[in-house]
Order: sequence, then structure tokens, then C-alpha cells
Amino acid sequence: MLTVLWISYVEIEPRQWQDHFFPKERKKDETKKLSIKIALEKFKWFKFLKTSRSSVPSDWLTDSALIALYWHNVIETV
Repeated sequence: MLTVLWISYVEIEPRQWQDHFFPKERKKDETKKLSIKIALEKFKWFKFLKTSRSSVPSDWLTDSALIALYWHNVIETV
């Protein structure tokens, strides 16, 4: 859709933004927990809950926030 509308975009591989935020020495199964932890630290005012009834932050919401922050901090300065 973006190509049809002539809107430029950059694909970001998960490894790119994860290497920016996560420690290099991490286990493969730690990425979701690290995503939640770091997003809650960076965005203290946001809860990252899927619904108002949720009690645990959503890892896909935290991933999205960290990708946006990576884009803002790294990609746009290039």
C-alpha cells in the first residue's frame, strides 16, 4: 500500500532495535520481558495494557513503543 501511494518507508529488522535497547548478552526467550521492562522505564506515564481489565503489560505494545523510539533516536538522525 505504501508503495502504491508513493510513501517512502524503511523496514527495521527486530535485531536492529533490540540491539539498541537490550544488553548484548541476553537469552533468546528474554526479549519480551526486556521489552516490557525497558518500555515501562522509558514511558513511565504509560501502562501498556491491552484493555482496562488487563493487569500485565502487553509485549506487542511495548515492542511498538520501542520501535518508534528507536526510529526517533537513531534513524531520523542519519
